[in-house]
Amino acid sequence: MAKKLSVLMIMMFVFAGLSYAQVATENQGGENDGAAGTGKVTAPKDAQSASTSANASITVYSGLSITKVHDINFGKVAAGAGLQKIASNTSNAAGFQITGQPDNNVNITLGASSVTLTSGSNTLTMNTDAPVYNNTNDPTGATDSNGNISLSSAGNLYMFVGGSVNVGATTPSGTYSGTIDVSVAYTGS
Repeated sequence: MAKKLSVLMIMMFVFAGLSYAQVATENQGGENDGAAGTGKVTAPKDAQSASTSANASITVYSGLSITKVHDINFGKVAAGAGLQKIASNTSNAAGFQITGQPDNNVNITLGASSVTLTSGSNTLTMNTDAPVYNNTNDPTGATDSNGNISLSSAGNLYMFVGGSVNVGATTPSGTYSGTIDVSVAYTGS
């Protein structure tokens, strides 16, 4: 029996990666055999292993760009002309083209609801209208977004912004200009 036990212990040493001392100790009545000298030896629980894997993915959108298509132009008026208004859905409105990943939602932000127009040290205030949007460069067919702004299937979107300026009787003559700031970002949905 002692010879069989030695062979069994050597086999376990080779297959289970156990030291001879571990096998001898476990064969003396350790938790694996229940009784001393029975010859039952198993690998300890910590010698078992398991593995799995997970997939990794990322969706990369094409870069967003925004380009001015045309400026808003109130034309020439005389001092005292009063309120000058250009609607967002007319050809004199400021126009912007946005390009990016087709069929994705974007968030477009106007820098401010009013723009300071300057001529030397003189100023006028232009109040911006709510922008309108279209998939083509046509402000007359543009509509309000109702909070859902999405690029077309071709990855385009046009935005048009109108506004108003009040030219009072004491407004100094000059060419007044300012900047409408616009930013765009993917919404992530």
